[in-house]
Amino acid sequence: MRAAAQITLTSLLLCAHLGKLPCGAESGVGCPRLEWCLCKTTGHGPRVLCKAISDGEKLPAEFSQLAGIQIDSLLLDGVNITTLPPHFFENLTVNVLYVKNSAVQYTERDTFKGMTIMTTLYMGQNQLHDIPDGLEAVSGLKELRLPNNYIRSTDNLPPLRGITDLDMSANLIEKLNNSVLKTLTSLRRVWLGNNLVSYLSPDFFVNASHLEFIDLQGNFLTNIDVQLQGLELVMELNLSHNMIGDIIKLVGRAPTRLKVLLASNNRISVVPRFGTPNLAIETLDLHKCNISVLLPNCFTILLELESLDLSYNVIPYLPGDVFPKDSRIKYFNAAGNRLHSIDRTFKFTWRIEKLNLSMNLIEEIGEAFINMTYLKGLTLRNNRIRFILDGTFRGNDLVQHLDLSGNRLEWLGKDCFEPLFSLKELFMTENLLTSLNGSIRRLPSLKYIFISNNKLKTLRAIDFEDSPELTHIYAHGNDITNVRGAFRSLNSLEVLMLQKNRLRSVHRQSLPSRLENLKEFILNGEFTFCNPI
Repeated sequence: MRAAAQITLTSLLLCAHLGKLPCGAESGVGCPRLEWCLCKTTGHGPRVLCKAISDGEKLPAEFSQLAGIQIDSLLLDGVNITTLPPHFFENLTVNVLYVKNSAVQYTERDTFKGMTIMTTLYMGQNQLHDIPDGLEAVSGLKELRLPNNYIRSTDNLPPLRGITDLDMSANLIEKLNNSVLKTLTSLRRVWLGNNLVSYLSPDFFVNASHLEFIDLQGNFLTNIDVQLQGLELVMELNLSHNMIGDIIKLVGRAPTRLKVLLASNNRISVVPRFGTPNLAIETLDLHKCNISVLLPNCFTILLELESLDLSYNVIPYLPGDVFPKDSRIKYFNAAGNRLHSIDRTFKFTWRIEKLNLSMNLIEEIGEAFINMTYLKGLTLRNNRIRFILDGTFRGNDLVQHLDLSGNRLEWLGKDCFEPLFSLKELFMTENLLTSLNGSIRRLPSLKYIFISNNKLKTLRAIDFEDSPELTHIYAHGNDITNVRGAFRSLNSLEVLMLQKNRLRSVHRQSLPSRLENLKEFILNGEFTFCNPI
Protein backbone atom coordinates (compact mmCIF):
# COMPACT_ATOMS: atom_id res chain seq x y z
CA MET A 1 0.00 0.00 0.00
CA ARG A 2 1.34 3.39 -0.97
CA ALA A 3 2.63 5.51 1.88
CA ALA A 4 0.66 8.52 0.67
CA ALA A 5 -2.56 6.57 1.09
CA GLN A 6 -1.91 5.08 4.51
CA ILE A 7 -4.00 6.15 7.49
CA THR A 8 -2.96 5.09 10.93
CA LEU A 9 -5.83 3.54 12.86
CA THR A 10 -3.88 1.64 15.50
CA SER A 11 -5.91 3.12 18.32
CA LEU A 12 -9.10 1.98 16.65
CA LEU A 13 -7.86 -1.54 16.08
CA LEU A 14 -7.36 -2.07 19.82
CA CYS A 15 -11.09 -2.51 20.33
CA ALA A 16 -11.99 -4.25 17.07
CA HIS A 17 -12.90 -7.93 17.02
CA LEU A 18 -15.14 -10.31 15.14
CA GLY A 19 -18.86 -9.82 15.67
CA LYS A 20 -20.55 -7.17 17.81
CA LEU A 21 -18.55 -4.19 19.02
CA PRO A 22 -20.42 -1.90 21.43
CA CYS A 23 -18.40 1.25 21.85
CA GLY A 24 -19.94 3.09 24.78
CA ALA A 25 -17.18 4.90 26.63
CA GLU A 26 -14.71 4.44 23.75
CA SER A 27 -16.79 6.78 21.63
CA GLY A 28 -15.63 10.29 22.34
CA VAL A 29 -17.47 13.58 21.87
CA GLY A 30 -19.04 13.72 18.43
CA CYS A 31 -19.34 9.93 18.13
CA PRO A 32 -22.75 8.27 18.40
CA ARG A 33 -23.24 4.83 19.92
CA LEU A 34 -22.59 2.23 17.21
CA GLU A 35 -23.39 -1.46 17.27
CA TRP A 36 -20.93 -2.93 14.77
CA CYS A 37 -18.33 -0.25 14.20
CA LEU A 38 -15.93 1.70 16.37
CA CYS A 39 -15.89 5.49 16.38
CA LYS A 40 -13.14 7.65 17.84
CA THR A 41 -13.01 11.43 17.88
CA THR A 42 -9.79 13.10 16.72
CA GLY A 43 -8.74 16.67 16.13
CA HIS A 44 -9.78 16.29 12.48
CA GLY A 45 -13.15 14.76 13.26
CA PRO A 46 -14.43 11.24 14.00
CA ARG A 47 -12.68 8.19 12.59
CA VAL A 48 -14.85 5.12 12.10
CA LEU A 49 -13.63 1.53 11.77
CA CYS A 50 -15.85 -1.35 10.66
CA LYS A 51 -13.73 -4.49 10.81
CA ALA A 52 -14.46 -8.15 10.08
CA ILE A 53 -18.16 -7.66 9.50
CA SER A 54 -19.74 -10.96 8.41
CA ASP A 55 -22.79 -9.31 6.82
CA GLY A 56 -21.89 -6.05 5.10
CA GLU A 57 -25.44 -5.36 3.99
CA LYS A 58 -26.40 -4.27 7.50
CA LEU A 59 -23.90 -1.40 7.49
CA PRO A 60 -26.22 1.25 5.95
CA ALA A 61 -28.36 1.04 9.10
CA GLU A 62 -25.20 1.60 11.13
CA PHE A 63 -24.20 4.51 8.92
CA SER A 64 -27.56 6.20 9.52
CA GLN A 65 -26.35 6.94 13.05
CA LEU A 66 -23.57 9.05 11.52
CA ALA A 67 -25.84 11.29 9.45
CA GLY A 68 -24.99 14.97 9.78
CA ILE A 69 -21.50 14.31 11.22
CA GLN A 70 -18.44 15.26 9.19
CA ILE A 71 -16.28 12.14 9.38
CA ASP A 72 -12.53 12.38 8.90
CA SER A 73 -12.16 8.77 7.75
CA LEU A 74 -14.27 5.64 7.36
CA LEU A 75 -12.45 2.31 7.12
CA LEU A 76 -14.19 -0.89 6.05
CA ASP A 77 -11.70 -3.71 6.60
CA GLY A 78 -12.61 -7.33 5.95
CA VAL A 79 -16.29 -6.69 5.25
CA ASN A 80 -18.20 -9.53 3.61
CA ILE A 81 -20.01 -7.85 0.71
CA THR A 82 -19.59 -8.34 -3.05
CA THR A 83 -21.54 -5.33 -4.37
CA LEU A 84 -21.78 -1.89 -2.86
CA PRO A 85 -25.40 -1.06 -3.75
CA PRO A 86 -26.90 2.35 -4.59
CA HIS A 87 -27.01 4.83 -1.71
CA PHE A 88 -24.79 2.54 0.41
CA PHE A 89 -23.12 5.62 1.92
CA GLU A 90 -26.24 7.81 1.82
CA ASN A 91 -26.23 10.79 4.18
CA LEU A 92 -22.55 10.23 5.08
CA THR A 93 -20.12 13.15 4.98
CA VAL A 94 -16.67 11.56 4.70
CA ASN A 95 -13.26 12.98 3.79
CA VAL A 96 -11.42 9.65 3.35
CA LEU A 97 -13.01 6.28 2.55
CA TYR A 98 -11.11 3.01 2.80
CA VAL A 99 -12.62 -0.28 1.62
CA LYS A 100 -9.97 -2.99 1.78
CA ASN A 101 -9.42 -6.71 2.33
CA SER A 102 -13.04 -7.29 1.45
CA ALA A 103 -14.94 -9.24 -1.21
CA VAL A 104 -16.10 -6.19 -3.16
CA GLN A 105 -16.40 -6.88 -6.89
CA TYR A 106 -18.72 -4.13 -8.07
CA THR A 107 -20.14 -0.74 -7.27
CA GLU A 108 -23.21 0.83 -8.87
CA ARG A 109 -24.04 4.18 -10.39
CA ASP A 110 -25.38 5.71 -7.18
CA THR A 111 -23.10 3.93 -4.69
CA PHE A 112 -21.22 7.13 -3.88
CA LYS A 113 -24.10 9.55 -4.41
CA GLY A 114 -23.92 12.53 -2.09
CA MET A 115 -20.24 12.02 -1.14
CA THR A 116 -19.22 15.27 -2.77
CA ILE A 117 -16.59 16.30 -0.20
CA MET A 118 -14.71 12.99 -0.22
CA THR A 119 -11.09 13.62 -1.24
CA THR A 120 -9.59 10.11 -1.02
CA LEU A 121 -11.03 6.75 -2.05
CA TYR A 122 -8.98 3.62 -1.37
CA MET A 123 -10.35 0.28 -2.57
CA GLY A 124 -7.24 -1.92 -2.55
CA GLN A 125 -7.05 -5.65 -1.82
CA ASN A 126 -10.55 -6.35 -3.08
CA GLN A 127 -11.91 -8.29 -6.08
CA LEU A 128 -12.74 -5.44 -8.43
CA HIS A 129 -12.73 -6.39 -12.12
CA ASP A 130 -13.41 -2.87 -13.38
CA ILE A 131 -12.94 0.69 -12.26
CA PRO A 132 -15.79 1.37 -9.81
CA ASP A 133 -19.00 2.85 -11.19
CA GLY A 134 -20.44 6.02 -9.77
CA LEU A 135 -17.22 7.96 -9.25
CA GLU A 136 -18.58 10.93 -11.19
CA ALA A 137 -20.67 11.78 -8.13
CA VAL A 138 -17.54 12.45 -6.07
CA SER A 139 -16.75 15.90 -7.38
CA GLY A 140 -14.09 16.65 -4.75
CA LEU A 141 -12.05 13.47 -5.28
CA LYS A 142 -8.27 14.05 -5.27
CA GLU A 143 -6.85 10.55 -4.74
CA LEU A 144 -8.18 7.35 -6.32
CA ARG A 145 -6.34 4.22 -5.20
CA LEU A 146 -7.33 0.79 -6.54
CA PRO A 147 -4.24 -1.43 -6.09
CA ASN A 148 -4.23 -5.22 -5.80
CA ASN A 149 -7.46 -5.99 -7.62
CA TYR A 150 -8.34 -7.75 -10.91
CA ILE A 151 -8.87 -4.70 -13.11
CA ARG A 152 -7.96 -5.39 -16.76
CA SER A 153 -8.44 -1.99 -18.39
CA THR A 154 -8.21 1.73 -17.73
CA ASP A 155 -10.55 2.59 -20.60
CA ASN A 156 -13.57 3.41 -18.45
CA LEU A 157 -11.87 5.99 -16.25
CA PRO A 158 -14.44 8.76 -15.72
CA PRO A 159 -13.54 12.43 -16.30
CA LEU A 160 -12.30 13.19 -12.79
CA ARG A 161 -10.71 16.55 -13.43
CA GLY A 162 -9.67 17.11 -9.83
CA ILE A 163 -7.69 13.86 -9.44
CA THR A 164 -4.04 14.38 -8.47
CA ASP A 165 -3.12 10.78 -7.52
CA LEU A 166 -4.14 7.62 -9.41
CA ASP A 167 -2.97 4.22 -8.16
CA MET A 168 -3.88 1.16 -10.24
CA SER A 169 -0.81 -0.91 -9.43
CA ALA A 170 -0.86 -4.70 -9.05
CA ASN A 171 -3.85 -5.35 -11.30
CA LEU A 172 -4.18 -7.27 -14.59
CA ILE A 173 -3.92 -4.40 -17.08
CA GLU A 174 -2.34 -5.44 -20.40
CA LYS A 175 -2.72 -2.31 -22.53
CA LEU A 176 -2.65 1.39 -21.81
CA ASN A 177 -4.65 2.80 -24.69
CA ASN A 178 -4.97 6.19 -26.36
CA SER A 179 -5.54 9.29 -24.29
CA VAL A 180 -7.05 7.48 -21.33
CA LEU A 181 -5.78 10.23 -19.05
CA LYS A 182 -6.90 13.11 -21.26
CA THR A 183 -9.63 14.24 -18.87
CA LEU A 184 -7.46 13.93 -15.75
CA THR A 185 -5.95 17.34 -16.27
CA SER A 186 -4.85 17.78 -12.63
CA LEU A 187 -3.03 14.44 -12.40
CA ARG A 188 0.34 14.70 -10.61
CA ARG A 189 1.22 11.10 -9.71
CA VAL A 190 0.29 7.79 -11.35
CA TRP A 191 1.07 4.22 -10.28
CA LEU A 192 0.62 1.54 -12.94
CA GLY A 193 3.35 -0.83 -11.81
CA ASN A 194 3.13 -4.59 -11.38
CA ASN A 195 0.53 -5.13 -14.07
CA LEU A 196 0.84 -7.02 -17.38
CA VAL A 197 1.34 -3.98 -19.62
CA SER A 198 3.07 -4.77 -22.90
CA TYR A 199 1.60 -1.88 -24.90
CA LEU A 200 1.81 1.79 -23.97
CA SER A 201 0.07 4.05 -26.47
CA PRO A 202 2.26 6.91 -27.80
CA ASP A 203 -0.36 9.40 -26.65
CA PHE A 204 -1.32 7.74 -23.37
CA PHE A 205 -0.02 10.71 -21.37
CA VAL A 206 -1.35 13.39 -23.74
CA ASN A 207 -2.90 16.26 -21.75
CA ALA A 208 -1.40 14.90 -18.52
CA SER A 209 1.18 17.65 -18.67
CA HIS A 210 1.18 18.23 -14.90
CA LEU A 211 2.53 14.76 -14.09
CA GLU A 212 5.47 14.72 -11.66
CA PHE A 213 5.71 11.00 -10.85
CA ILE A 214 5.22 7.91 -13.07
CA ASP A 215 5.53 4.31 -11.88
CA LEU A 216 5.51 1.65 -14.62
CA GLN A 217 7.71 -0.92 -12.91
CA GLY A 218 7.03 -4.65 -13.11
CA ASN A 219 5.41 -4.77 -16.56
CA PHE A 220 6.41 -6.13 -19.98
CA LEU A 221 7.35 -2.91 -21.76
CA THR A 222 10.07 -3.21 -24.41
CA ASN A 223 10.57 0.50 -25.04
CA ILE A 224 9.41 3.91 -23.92
CA ASP A 225 10.41 7.23 -25.44
CA VAL A 226 7.85 9.16 -27.50
CA GLN A 227 5.30 8.66 -24.71
CA LEU A 228 7.30 11.08 -22.55
CA GLN A 229 7.03 14.03 -24.92
CA GLY A 230 5.41 17.03 -23.31
CA LEU A 231 5.88 15.75 -19.75
CA GLU A 232 8.30 18.46 -18.72
CA LEU A 233 7.37 18.38 -15.03
CA VAL A 234 8.09 14.69 -14.38
CA MET A 235 10.73 14.37 -11.66
CA GLU A 236 10.63 10.61 -10.99
CA LEU A 237 10.23 7.77 -13.50
CA ASN A 238 10.27 4.11 -12.48
CA LEU A 239 10.72 1.61 -15.33
CA SER A 240 12.33 -1.19 -13.32
CA HIS A 241 11.50 -4.84 -14.00
CA ASN A 242 10.44 -4.49 -17.62
CA MET A 243 11.92 -5.82 -20.88
CA ILE A 244 13.46 -2.59 -22.19
CA GLY A 245 16.51 -3.25 -24.35
CA ASP A 246 17.56 0.23 -25.42
CA ILE A 247 17.41 3.55 -23.56
CA ILE A 248 19.08 5.76 -26.17
CA LYS A 249 15.80 7.38 -27.24
CA LEU A 250 14.53 7.44 -23.68
CA VAL A 251 17.59 9.40 -22.58
CA GLY A 252 17.18 11.79 -25.51
CA ARG A 253 13.52 12.52 -24.78
CA ALA A 254 13.51 12.41 -20.99
CA PRO A 255 11.77 15.27 -19.18
CA THR A 256 14.20 18.08 -18.43
CA ARG A 257 13.24 18.15 -14.72
CA LEU A 258 13.75 14.42 -14.24
CA LYS A 259 15.68 13.79 -11.01
CA VAL A 260 15.14 10.07 -10.43
CA LEU A 261 15.39 7.44 -13.19
CA LEU A 262 14.94 3.84 -12.06
CA ALA A 263 15.45 1.28 -14.83
CA SER A 264 16.89 -1.77 -13.10
CA ASN A 265 16.12 -5.35 -14.14
CA ASN A 266 15.76 -4.65 -17.84
CA ARG A 267 17.68 -5.89 -20.90
CA ILE A 268 19.91 -2.89 -21.43
CA SER A 269 23.35 -3.88 -22.71
CA VAL A 270 24.78 -0.45 -23.56
CA VAL A 271 24.70 2.72 -21.46
CA PRO A 272 24.44 5.64 -23.90
CA ARG A 273 25.84 9.09 -23.43
CA PHE A 274 23.44 11.18 -21.40
CA GLY A 275 22.75 14.63 -22.80
CA THR A 276 21.35 18.06 -22.05
CA PRO A 277 17.79 16.83 -21.27
CA ASN A 278 19.25 14.84 -18.38
CA LEU A 279 21.03 17.63 -16.51
CA ALA A 280 18.77 17.39 -13.45
CA ILE A 281 19.21 13.65 -12.79
CA GLU A 282 20.30 12.99 -9.20
CA THR A 283 19.54 9.26 -8.87
CA LEU A 284 20.19 6.66 -11.59
CA ASP A 285 19.54 2.95 -11.05
CA LEU A 286 20.60 0.50 -13.78
CA HIS A 287 21.37 -2.60 -11.75
CA LYS A 288 20.67 -6.10 -13.12
CA CYS A 289 20.41 -5.00 -16.75
CA ASN A 290 23.15 -7.14 -18.36
CA ILE A 291 25.16 -3.99 -19.17
CA SER A 292 28.53 -4.75 -20.74
CA VAL A 293 29.38 -1.44 -22.43
CA LEU A 294 29.59 2.11 -21.11
CA LEU A 295 29.97 4.56 -23.98
CA PRO A 296 32.76 7.13 -23.51
CA ASN A 297 31.76 10.11 -21.36
CA CYS A 298 28.35 8.53 -20.73
CA PHE A 299 27.78 10.27 -17.39
CA THR A 300 29.98 13.36 -17.80
CA ILE A 301 27.07 15.77 -18.23
CA LEU A 302 25.26 14.53 -15.11
CA LEU A 303 26.62 17.22 -12.82
CA GLU A 304 23.83 16.72 -10.23
CA LEU A 305 24.17 12.93 -10.04
CA GLU A 306 24.51 11.78 -6.41
CA SER A 307 23.46 8.11 -6.46
CA LEU A 308 24.50 5.62 -9.16
CA ASP A 309 23.75 1.89 -9.12
CA LEU A 310 25.40 -0.28 -11.79
CA SER A 311 25.52 -3.45 -9.71
CA TYR A 312 25.01 -6.96 -11.02
CA ASN A 313 25.84 -6.30 -14.64
CA VAL A 314 28.76 -7.63 -16.71
CA ILE A 315 30.87 -4.47 -16.90
CA PRO A 316 34.59 -5.32 -17.39
CA TYR A 317 36.07 -1.86 -16.80
CA LEU A 318 35.03 1.54 -15.47
CA PRO A 319 37.22 4.27 -16.98
CA GLY A 320 37.38 7.43 -14.92
CA ASP A 321 36.28 9.61 -17.83
CA VAL A 322 32.72 8.27 -17.71
CA PHE A 323 32.13 10.59 -14.73
CA PRO A 324 31.99 14.40 -14.57
CA LYS A 325 35.30 16.03 -13.71
CA ASP A 326 33.75 17.57 -10.63
CA SER A 327 31.47 14.66 -9.82
CA ARG A 328 28.97 14.98 -6.95
CA ILE A 329 28.33 11.24 -6.65
CA LYS A 330 27.96 10.20 -3.01
CA TYR A 331 26.70 6.63 -3.36
CA PHE A 332 28.09 4.28 -5.99
CA ASN A 333 27.32 0.57 -6.27
CA ALA A 334 29.18 -1.51 -8.86
CA ALA A 335 29.03 -4.86 -7.06
CA GLY A 336 28.62 -8.07 -9.02
CA ASN A 337 30.35 -7.04 -12.25
CA ARG A 338 33.54 -8.26 -13.95
CA LEU A 339 35.89 -5.48 -12.96
CA HIS A 340 39.54 -6.56 -13.00
CA SER A 341 41.08 -3.17 -12.38
CA ILE A 342 39.97 0.05 -10.71
CA ASP A 343 43.08 2.02 -11.60
CA ARG A 344 42.08 5.67 -12.13
CA THR A 345 38.39 4.78 -12.01
CA PHE A 346 37.73 7.22 -9.18
CA LYS A 347 39.98 10.09 -10.16
CA PHE A 348 37.00 12.48 -10.47
CA THR A 349 34.70 11.00 -7.81
CA TRP A 350 36.39 12.15 -4.63
CA ARG A 351 33.03 13.03 -3.01
CA ILE A 352 31.86 9.40 -2.80
CA GLU A 353 30.73 8.48 0.73
CA LYS A 354 29.66 4.86 0.21
CA LEU A 355 31.28 2.60 -2.37
CA ASN A 356 30.44 -1.04 -3.07
CA LEU A 357 32.77 -3.02 -5.35
CA SER A 358 32.12 -6.48 -3.95
CA MET A 359 31.84 -9.61 -6.13
CA ASN A 360 34.14 -8.46 -8.91
CA LEU A 361 37.51 -9.78 -10.13
CA ILE A 362 39.71 -7.06 -8.62
CA GLU A 363 43.23 -8.28 -7.83
CA GLU A 364 44.96 -5.09 -6.75
CA ILE A 365 43.76 -1.87 -5.12
CA GLY A 366 46.81 0.24 -5.80
CA GLU A 367 46.08 3.94 -5.29
CA ALA A 368 42.42 3.74 -6.37
CA PHE A 369 41.01 5.35 -3.21
CA ILE A 370 43.72 7.86 -2.35
CA ASN A 371 42.32 11.27 -1.42
CA MET A 372 38.67 10.14 -1.45
CA THR A 373 38.29 12.33 1.60
CA TYR A 374 34.51 11.90 2.01
CA LEU A 375 34.55 8.09 1.92
CA LYS A 376 32.80 6.50 4.93
CA GLY A 377 31.94 2.99 3.79
CA LEU A 378 33.99 0.76 1.45
CA THR A 379 32.99 -2.79 0.51
CA LEU A 380 35.43 -4.98 -1.44
CA ARG A 381 34.06 -8.37 -0.39
CA ASN A 382 34.57 -11.40 -2.66
CA ASN A 383 37.25 -10.17 -5.03
CA ARG A 384 40.77 -11.53 -5.68
CA ILE A 385 42.85 -9.09 -3.66
CA ARG A 386 46.07 -10.70 -2.37
CA PHE A 387 47.75 -7.92 -0.38
CA ILE A 388 47.22 -4.46 1.09
CA LEU A 389 50.20 -2.13 0.81
CA ASP A 390 51.11 0.68 3.17
CA GLY A 391 49.55 3.90 1.93
CA THR A 392 46.61 2.19 0.22
CA PHE A 393 44.10 4.20 2.25
CA ARG A 394 45.96 7.49 2.38
CA GLY A 395 43.49 10.35 2.77
CA ASN A 396 40.55 8.12 3.76
CA ASP A 397 40.25 9.68 7.20
CA LEU A 398 36.46 9.29 7.48
CA VAL A 399 36.12 5.59 6.60
CA GLN A 400 34.12 3.82 9.32
CA HIS A 401 33.29 0.54 7.58
CA LEU A 402 35.78 -1.54 5.55
CA ASP A 403 34.92 -5.00 4.19
CA LEU A 404 37.70 -7.13 2.68
CA SER A 405 36.14 -10.53 3.39
CA GLY A 406 36.20 -13.34 0.87
CA ASN A 407 39.35 -12.27 -0.96
CA ARG A 408 42.74 -13.99 -1.25
CA LEU A 409 44.58 -11.83 1.26
CA GLU A 410 47.95 -13.30 2.24
CA TRP A 411 49.80 -10.22 3.45
CA LEU A 412 49.03 -6.90 5.13
CA GLY A 413 51.43 -3.99 5.26
CA LYS A 414 52.30 -3.09 8.83
CA ASP A 415 50.89 0.43 8.40
CA CYS A 416 48.28 -0.28 5.73
CA PHE A 417 45.30 0.66 7.92
CA GLU A 418 47.01 3.43 9.89
CA PRO A 419 45.30 6.34 8.03
CA LEU A 420 41.88 4.95 8.98
CA PHE A 421 41.58 6.56 12.39
CA SER A 422 37.75 6.76 12.08
CA LEU A 423 37.44 3.04 11.28
CA LYS A 424 34.89 1.24 13.49
CA GLU A 425 34.30 -2.05 11.63
CA LEU A 426 36.90 -4.13 9.82
CA PHE A 427 35.90 -7.33 8.02
CA MET A 428 38.60 -9.72 6.78
CA THR A 429 36.94 -13.13 7.13
CA GLU A 430 37.60 -16.00 4.72
CA ASN A 431 41.02 -14.97 3.48
CA LEU A 432 44.46 -16.62 3.59
CA LEU A 433 46.13 -14.51 6.27
CA THR A 434 48.75 -16.22 8.45
CA SER A 435 49.60 -13.04 10.38
CA LEU A 436 48.11 -9.63 11.07
CA ASN A 437 51.62 -8.17 10.96
CA GLY A 438 50.70 -5.50 13.50
CA SER A 439 48.41 -3.87 10.95
CA ILE A 440 45.49 -3.42 13.37
CA ARG A 441 47.43 -1.30 15.86
CA ARG A 442 46.87 2.41 16.24
CA LEU A 443 43.22 2.34 15.17
CA PRO A 444 41.71 4.54 17.89
CA SER A 445 38.05 4.15 16.81
CA LEU A 446 38.01 0.44 15.94
CA LYS A 447 35.24 -1.49 17.73
CA TYR A 448 34.67 -4.63 15.65
CA ILE A 449 37.20 -6.83 13.89
CA PHE A 450 36.22 -9.96 11.96
CA ILE A 451 39.20 -12.19 11.10
CA SER A 452 37.59 -15.63 11.28
CA ASN A 453 38.30 -18.41 8.79
CA ASN A 454 41.82 -17.42 7.84
CA LYS A 455 45.09 -19.28 8.51
CA LEU A 456 46.31 -17.18 11.41
CA LYS A 457 48.97 -18.88 13.55
CA THR A 458 49.26 -16.43 16.42
CA LEU A 459 47.84 -13.21 17.81
CA ARG A 460 50.28 -10.84 19.51
CA ALA A 461 49.99 -7.82 21.77
CA ILE A 462 51.35 -5.60 19.01
CA ASP A 463 48.44 -6.59 16.78
CA PHE A 464 45.99 -4.64 18.95
CA GLU A 465 48.26 -1.96 20.37
CA ASP A 466 46.65 1.48 20.76
CA SER A 467 43.17 0.30 19.78
CA PRO A 468 41.44 1.19 23.06
CA GLU A 469 37.85 1.11 21.75
CA LEU A 470 37.99 -2.47 20.46
CA THR A 471 34.99 -4.36 21.89
CA HIS A 472 34.45 -7.36 19.58
CA ILE A 473 37.05 -9.77 18.18
CA TYR A 474 35.91 -12.65 15.97
CA ALA A 475 38.94 -14.85 15.34
CA HIS A 476 37.38 -18.32 15.23
CA GLY A 477 38.15 -20.87 12.55
CA ASN A 478 41.89 -20.22 12.25
CA ASP A 479 45.03 -22.20 13.11
CA ILE A 480 45.95 -20.17 16.20
CA THR A 481 48.19 -21.83 18.79
CA ASN A 482 49.32 -18.81 20.81
CA VAL A 483 47.60 -15.61 21.99
CA ARG A 484 49.73 -14.90 25.06
CA GLY A 485 49.34 -11.25 26.09
CA ALA A 486 47.42 -10.40 22.91
CA PHE A 487 44.36 -8.86 24.57
CA ARG A 488 45.98 -7.44 27.70
CA SER A 489 45.48 -3.78 26.75
CA LEU A 490 41.87 -4.14 25.53
CA ASN A 491 39.96 -2.90 28.57
CA SER A 492 36.79 -2.31 26.51
CA LEU A 493 36.68 -5.90 25.23
CA GLU A 494 33.16 -7.38 25.38
CA VAL A 495 33.19 -10.34 22.96
CA LEU A 496 36.11 -12.66 22.16
CA MET A 497 35.54 -15.59 19.80
CA LEU A 498 38.42 -18.07 19.57
CA GLN A 499 36.68 -21.39 18.96
CA LYS A 500 37.80 -23.78 16.21
CA ASN A 501 41.48 -22.99 16.64
CA ARG A 502 44.33 -25.06 18.12
CA LEU A 503 44.06 -23.40 21.51
CA ARG A 504 43.34 -25.53 24.58
CA SER A 505 43.31 -22.62 26.98
CA VAL A 506 44.00 -18.92 27.26
CA HIS A 507 46.22 -17.69 30.06
CA ARG A 508 44.69 -15.13 32.40
CA GLN A 509 47.53 -12.72 31.66
CA SER A 510 46.45 -12.64 28.01
CA LEU A 511 43.22 -10.93 29.00
CA PRO A 512 42.54 -7.42 30.33
CA SER A 513 43.31 -6.91 34.00
CA ARG A 514 39.65 -6.09 34.61
CA LEU A 515 36.99 -8.34 33.12
CA GLU A 516 33.77 -6.53 34.00
CA ASN A 517 33.16 -5.62 30.34
CA LEU A 518 33.78 -9.12 28.96
CA LYS A 519 30.35 -10.57 28.24
CA GLU A 520 31.16 -13.43 25.90
CA PHE A 521 34.39 -15.40 25.58
CA ILE A 522 34.14 -18.58 23.53
CA LEU A 523 36.96 -21.10 23.48
CA ASN A 524 35.99 -24.61 22.41
CA GLY A 525 32.38 -23.84 23.16
CA GLU A 526 32.69 -22.48 26.70
CA PHE A 527 33.91 -19.51 28.73
CA THR A 528 37.46 -20.53 29.67
CA PHE A 529 40.75 -19.12 30.92
CA CYS A 530 43.57 -20.27 33.15
CA ASN A 531 44.15 -19.03 36.69
CA PRO A 532 47.00 -16.55 37.04
CA ILE A 533 50.36 -17.94 38.19
